[in-house]
Amino acid sequence: MHLLNTYHAPFPQAHTSLTPVCIFTGAPNALSNWLKAKGVRVVFHRPKWADRLIAVQVSTYYVYMYMYIIYRYRSMYVKI
Repeated sequence: MHLLNTYHAPFPQAHTSLTPVCIFTGAPNALSNWLKAKGVRVVFHRPKWADRLIAVQVSTYYVYMYMYIIYRYRSMYVKI
């Protein structure tokens, strides 16, 4: 929503000499082009550990799903 409100306005730099910087992990697209047009320095970078982070997220998801299934359907296997 904020992006739409400031679409045509430049980033406020009245009281600073700093340049905004965005570290972007994706491929160049409309968002990165929009940022560049607004004076933001866009750095395209993919960390070396990004694939490991995704692997941890996926494995954690499977662990939680397994725990949920065991908890949800425990009464089917355990006679109370």
